[in-house]
Amino acid sequence: MSDVATQFQPAPLQPSSPTAAGTALPPTIATPRLRLWPGVLLAALMWAAIDGPGLIPDLQGTRIALDVMLDGALFGVIAIGLWWLFLSRAHWTDRLLILLFFVCSGGTALAIAHPSFKYMFYAPMVRGMPLASSSLILWLVVTRGLNWPIRRLGAVVAILLAWGYCCLLRFDGVTGDLQAQISWRWTQTQEERNEADIAGLTGSSKPSTAVKEGALRLQPGDWPSFRGAERDSRLTGYRIDKSLATKWKAEPPRKLWGHSIGPAWSSFAVIGDRIFTQEQRKKNFEAVVCYDANTGNQLWEHVDPGRFEEVAGGVGPRATPTFVDGKLYCLGANGKLNCLDAATGDVKWSRDIVQDSGAAVPRWGFSSSPLVAKGIVIVFAGGTDGHSLLGYKASSGDLAWAVGDGKVSYCSPHLEHLAGVDQVAIATEKGLMSIDPATGGVLWSYAWDIKEGTRVAQPIPLGGDDILLGTPMAGAHRVHIERKDDKWQDNKVWETKDIRPYFNDLVIYKGNAYGFDGSFFTCVNLEDGKGSWRARGYGNGQVVLLAEQGLLLISTERGEVALVEANPEKHNELSRFRALDATKGKTWNHPVLSHGKLFIRNDAEIACFEMPEDKGGEKAASSKQ
Repeated sequence: MSDVATQFQPAPLQPSSPTAAGTALPPTIATPRLRLWPGVLLAALMWAAIDGPGLIPDLQGTRIALDVMLDGALFGVIAIGLWWLFLSRAHWTDRLLILLFFVCSGGTALAIAHPSFKYMFYAPMVRGMPLASSSLILWLVVTRGLNWPIRRLGAVVAILLAWGYCCLLRFDGVTGDLQAQISWRWTQTQEERNEADIAGLTGSSKPSTAVKEGALRLQPGDWPSFRGAERDSRLTGYRIDKSLATKWKAEPPRKLWGHSIGPAWSSFAVIGDRIFTQEQRKKNFEAVVCYDANTGNQLWEHVDPGRFEEVAGGVGPRATPTFVDGKLYCLGANGKLNCLDAATGDVKWSRDIVQDSGAAVPRWGFSSSPLVAKGIVIVFAGGTDGHSLLGYKASSGDLAWAVGDGKVSYCSPHLEHLAGVDQVAIATEKGLMSIDPATGGVLWSYAWDIKEGTRVAQPIPLGGDDILLGTPMAGAHRVHIERKDDKWQDNKVWETKDIRPYFNDLVIYKGNAYGFDGSFFTCVNLEDGKGSWRARGYGNGQVVLLAEQGLLLISTERGEVALVEANPEKHNELSRFRALDATKGKTWNHPVLSHGKLFIRNDAEIACFEMPEDKGGEKAASSKQ
């Protein structure tokens, strides 16, 4: 540290020589002896706060990590600025002018930077200002032996180069662990690279089985809506009368087809040999698309003008189509609710939930996968004056009722059977509300207000009139619902922080919950909420339960698919294979298993795999294959 603090000392100044007029020249201005060690220390602490939480497994993807990163960057830059002004020992003119140049060059850089780089001031605060201030300090440290005019000029250049570098970047969002994804601004986005491939998909392909308008019907083994028929990501049979093989090293899943897809976080509805999802198409169109499940050929598309884009969350629709009685009910990220004929894509009716509710488009887009119950199509809108949850008549699209005061939710309505009554639950920032789907009347509400963060994971019925509500950062509550003398009561059974689901939904198997707590996959006992084990290696993915075999099929954030035993005693991964290219997108979408096929997508690719069958009564292996 003393080497940093000790600066180059010029030779002692000699008395100036007299001129012809007998006057002396003014003495040379002395090189300042800068005190650099506080700046070096502050810069080191700042970068430790910015990048350190991402290296600590228990903090990855948490609100604590985000707060430390943002606060560390902000206060680090402020502290470095105070050091430069009051402790650096530079001449006061240089202190003020260099600080002014730092601010002005930063403002100019932000004005010409890529629009994504300005996202919520995240990129300039976490990367731009720290990089520019650190460049100044680094230059002053490595040029201790140079004279001050050169060091002053170099300091200006160092700041300018740092801000200039930031102008060359594009912010492509974040991973599930909140790590920034950065690209050169002149490179194509994955969406742009995919456009030619998507344009080549034909809408005139013949399906494997011709279906007339309105003739599609639900069959055994279909997957008709978000997370399946019961919205619980629970597969009661891998395939009718068959089981899934678990030794994928010997017999890997066979890829049937795959191709580029428009960005979106939608999952799939699967009806027979047709699959339905949503995508962003041609930059400015939200699309509902039908593919042939056997070939991947596009059969039809329905498009609406519009584009939703949020830098961190990404582009495109969020919700999954819902199939009921030959119709598809689809909600776009900007609030367009469509009822389509599932066989042809023809529009039966459309509504705008922004207009009907008075709500604004949420920060991360409308994400409510429609639920159809008692002839009512139910979606979350977050509107004002009792227009939180909307119910439309499935036959006509007329608004049947509106209810609730929750403003923020990225959950979907969930059909429950509690205390002997069919009801629909929705989680919002205020807690959990349950309504009668036929009338929209509120049955009960469980108050658990959250000041920060948002609810995304589905509320999960546990049986015995209990329900599990998970919340990022805050944890999870098990709530017991009772009805006595026509009065509803909700009572908290326990709360835990051993699992804090964000956008990763949980599955329930034999008294345990399995799912993601940040970047950990974990098992929690439902009797007391205590965690049994935690495992890394899946990023922020999704999970499907194969209930009859006691297996968990996990899609990882990086596009792999793993098979894990649903065993509360230990984590035991049986097999794994790569399904999607990790360099093209992040796999946050829910996978689907239907009719022996795995359908998986992210924001760039879609693929279908034929899963291997257990031909000899194979049991779950006890070691990884």
